[in-house]
Amino acid sequence: MPDLLLEIGTEEIPAAYLKPVLVELKDKAAVLLNDNRLAHGQVETAATPRRLVLYVRDVAEHQAAVTREIKGPAARVAFKEDGQPSPAAAGFARSQRVDVDQLETRNIEGSEYVFAVIADAGTDAVSVLEQKLPELISGLYFPKMQRWGNSELRFARPIRWLMSLFGGKTLKFRLNGLQSGNISYGHRFLSPETFTLSEAEKYWEEMASRYVIVRQDERKAVIRKGAEHLAAEFQGEAVLDADLLDEVTFLVEYPTPFAGGFDPEYLCLPREVLISVMRRHQKFFPVAGGGDNLLPLFIAVRNGLEEGLDMVREGNVRVLKARLFDARFFYDEDRKVKLEERVVSLERVTFQEKLGSLQAKTERIRRLTGIIAEIAKLSPEHKLYADRSALLCKADLVTNMVKEFPELQGSMGREYALHEGEPLEVAVGIYEHYLPRFAGDSTPSTMVGAALALADRLDTLAGFFGIGIKPTGSQDPYALRRSGNGVIRILLDTGLRVHLHTLLHEAFRGYGENLGQPPVKFRKEETELVQSLYEFLGERLSAILSEEDYAYDTIAAIMAVSYDDPVDARERADALGLWRKSPEFSTLAAAVKRVDSILKDFMGAEVREELFQSEEEKALYRALSYVEEEAGPLLMETPVDYDRVMGLLLSLCNPINDFFDHVMVMVKEEDICQNRLSLLYRLQQLFREVADFRIDL
Repeated sequence: MPDLLLEIGTEEIPAAYLKPVLVELKDKAAVLLNDNRLAHGQVETAATPRRLVLYVRDVAEHQAAVTREIKGPAARVAFKEDGQPSPAAAGFARSQRVDVDQLETRNIEGSEYVFAVIADAGTDAVSVLEQKLPELISGLYFPKMQRWGNSELRFARPIRWLMSLFGGKTLKFRLNGLQSGNISYGHRFLSPETFTLSEAEKYWEEMASRYVIVRQDERKAVIRKGAEHLAAEFQGEAVLDADLLDEVTFLVEYPTPFAGGFDPEYLCLPREVLISVMRRHQKFFPVAGGGDNLLPLFIAVRNGLEEGLDMVREGNVRVLKARLFDARFFYDEDRKVKLEERVVSLERVTFQEKLGSLQAKTERIRRLTGIIAEIAKLSPEHKLYADRSALLCKADLVTNMVKEFPELQGSMGREYALHEGEPLEVAVGIYEHYLPRFAGDSTPSTMVGAALALADRLDTLAGFFGIGIKPTGSQDPYALRRSGNGVIRILLDTGLRVHLHTLLHEAFRGYGENLGQPPVKFRKEETELVQSLYEFLGERLSAILSEEDYAYDTIAAIMAVSYDDPVDARERADALGLWRKSPEFSTLAAAVKRVDSILKDFMGAEVREELFQSEEEKALYRALSYVEEEAGPLLMETPVDYDRVMGLLLSLCNPINDFFDHVMVMVKEEDICQNRLSLLYRLQQLFREVADFRIDL
C-alpha cells in the first residue's frame, strides 16, 4: 500500500509553535483517516522552521466497504393494511436515496420497524484525500494566527507551497489560492532551487540531499552529540537545558554545532546570570567544568555547513561580549544598594491595578508568613528568618538585573542577600518563595521558603478572587491555577498540616487591614469568597491526586468528606485505596450505602438503649460503641493511623448486615423509628471520618 506525504511550506514559524502543532497534526490526521475508513499504518509528523510534514505509511487505496442500517417509521405506519407503502414509507425511502421496495422490516423489542439497508462500497483514497486535506490544514491551531493578502485562511505564518503525494501519485487540491503539487524546496541558502519529487517514499533522502534534516529528533540528536563532543574537547560538559534544546532544534534545518569562548573575567557573575545571558539572547549552551562552575565557553548551533564558521563564531563572540558587559554593569550597580533599601521602591510598582503596590503585597506576605510560621511551629530563630525573607522577597524586582532578565527573580534576591551578609536561611527563603515555578518543578526545601511561598500564593489568590478574577475554561491570564497547584503541592510535599479555611480567611483579612495602605474593597462577603477559593483549591487537590494515579472514585469519596487539611485528605486516600483491595471491602461499602440511603436528610438524635427491641439492634450498638471507643483516640492523633481505623470499620460489616436483615427501621412507633435512625446516624458519622461511602467505590 502507498504512503501518504503532505508538506506544508511556510515562512519561518516560531519554534515554540511547532512541538504542540505536531501532536495536533498527528492526532487530526489519524482521525481523518479513520473517520473516512482508510486503513493505514504509522502516522508520523515532523517540522522545521519552514515546513510542517505529515507522513503516513501504508494507506489503503480505497475506502473500506460498509453497510449501514437506518431505522425508519414503525411498520404499521409505513405500510397500509393491503401491504402497500404509505407516504411515510415513500418519504423515508426518498430521504435515504433507496427504492421503497428495498426497505426491510426488523423486530425491535416486540415492535416492527422498517429499515433502509445501504451498502456503501466507498471511493478511492485519492478522491477522499484531495477533498479532506485542505480541511486538515486549515483546522490547525496556533497561539497567534495570521491572515495575508485577501485570504480568509488563518495560519501561523503565510503558506508558500503545498506538496502532497500518495505513493507515486500527486494529490491535487487548492487552498487559499495555492495549488498542491509535487514540487518542494531544500535549505533556503544551501539548496534554494525547487525540485520535483516522484514518490512519497523518497522524500526523506531527497530532503537530506538538499541539506534539510526534516525529522526533529534527528536534528536534536545531531545537536546533542555535537555539543557533548565539543565540550569534552575542553574537559567540560555541555549544559543542555531541555527547553532550549527543543527551541534550537526547531530554529534550524541543518544544524552544525560549534564552540566559542568569552573573557574569563565574566565568570565572577553568578552562574544563573551567565546562563540567562547565553540562553535568552543568543540561544547558546553553557559549558560546565567541575561541579557547578562554568567554563568561559559556549556552544552555539549554525543553520548550515562548517564553511565560513570562523566568521560566524567571531560574530557570536562579539555579541556575547556586549551582553556580558551589560550584565556585569548591572551586577556591580545593583550591589551598591541593599535589598532593604529597595523595599520602599516597591511602592512605585503596581502588583495589580485594584490590589495596590508590591510594597503593600510585601507587608501582607509578612503578616501571613508569620501566621504560617506559627502553624508550622518554627523555632523563634526561624520565625525571624521567615519575617526577614518576607520583607526582602520582592526587593530584587526593582534591580537592574531582574528588569533585564525577569527569569532571574528570586535567584538575584538570593545572590544579593548573601553578598550583603544576610543569613543563608534568609537568602534561600527569598529564592524558594518562587517555587514551584512550573509543573514538575521542585517545591521549597526549607520551611522558611515553604511558609513564604504559601503566603505569596495565598495572597495572590485571595486578591484576584476578591476582585472577581478567576480562571474560566482555558483562560487563566494571571496563572491562578499554577498558584493554586503550588499551594497544594507545597502542603503535600512538606507534610504541613493546616486548616485551609483558616488560612483563606487570614489571606482575605490581609487586604482589609492592608497595613498602612487603604483597605481593598472586595465584591463579595469574606465567607463567600473563602468558600469559592476553598472549592478552587479542592479542584487543584483533586487534579494533583489524579496525576498521582489515585482512583477517581477514591478521590471523590475522600474529598466529599473534607479536604480542609490536604495532607490528611491524601492519607485517607492512601488508606481507602489500600483497603479497597481487600475482599471484604465491597461488602462493607454496600452495607454503608444501605445506611446512607435510609437516612437521607436525618440529622440524628440521642440513642436510647432502653428502646432497643431486638438482639441485632443491641449487637450493632455494642459493636459501634466499641469501634467509637477504639477509633476515637486514633482520630485525635496527628497523623491519624487510618489503616487501623479502616480495620475497625470493617469489623462493623456483619453487625450492620444482621441489623438490616432482621430489623425494620421505619416502623409506626415514632420513638422506636427515631432511635433506630439515630443509631444509623452515629454509624454514618463514624464512617465519614474517612470517606463518603455514597460514592460508588
